[in-house]
Amino acid sequence: MGKKNKVEEPIAEYGQPLTFEKVWLMFQETSKLFKGSDEKFEKSNREFDKRLKELSKNIGGIGNSNGYYAEQFFADALEKKMQLLDIQLEYSERNIQKYKKSLKIREEYDVILTNTDIQIIVEIKYRFKLDQLRVLVERKIPNYRILFPEKKHCKLRIAIAAFSFEKGVVEMAKQLGCYILTRTNNEL
Repeated sequence: MGKKNKVEEPIAEYGQPLTFEKVWLMFQETSKLFKGSDEKFEKSNREFDKRLKELSKNIGGIGNSNGYYAEQFFADALEKKMQLLDIQLEYSERNIQKYKKSLKIREEYDVILTNTDIQIIVEIKYRFKLDQLRVLVERKIPNYRILFPEKKHCKLRIAIAAFSFEKGVVEMAKQLGCYILTRTNNEL
């Protein structure tokens, strides 16, 4: 058998075999090193989490800004024209919020356009998604009739407005009879 394969007891300083106390001391020193590494890792992890939260907040702020920009653009264009296709309009209201306590129903409507017998609810998004169209049709429109009973004599029309649309939104909106508003050369 060669010397390579020979297993010997580790030798400590000055050629003395390791004692339990010396091995224990080595484990404690190693534990201190790991503890220092753990603390550095935790600090780095906290800094990363903080930066990620800041980044998420900034991205959310950009998304909100885009939404406000889209709402401002379409609401201003609608008020300037006060017409949608062949429908002449008299009134425009923005960001109408209403709450009915007894039913715990709360909704906000981006723009409501009105003439004597027609109301058009305009839902505005920067990018219109299918789930947003479903919420509009399945919840917000039925709730409108509950929240505004004084407008029950008006014919209700729906319009969706956005700078871009998720695949399938325009087709579904057309099937539902919605008006679709887009931006072309900074005009409706």
